[in-house]
Amino acid sequence: MPARWTNRVHRDDLAAALALCVVHPNPPPVAIAVDDEPAPRDDVLTWIAEQVRVDLGPDPSPIDAPTGKRCRNSELKDLGWELSYPTFREGYTSVLATL
Repeated sequence: MPARWTNRVHRDDLAAALALCVVHPNPPPVAIAVDDEPAPRDDVLTWIAEQVRVDLGPDPSPIDAPTGKRCRNSELKDLGWELSYPTFREGYTSVLATL
């Protein structure tokens, strides 16, 4: 089965990206705010399940589910955007710590 690529961004990093675009004298007309690591959905779900110590069980998704896209954040990085949570691991670790 092909990988189902996913992209994400922590809310704090998204807020920083928006603030940067508001104050920058020449922001790009289009910028994609995502973290540095597009990841297959199954990798993300497996990692989260391991962190909370639960069995993931079988994947209920249809075999022909969309495969997703791998997005890049290069436009924002070129403006000086720095991620506090560069991958899903750091982002979800901060979320899980609040539970």
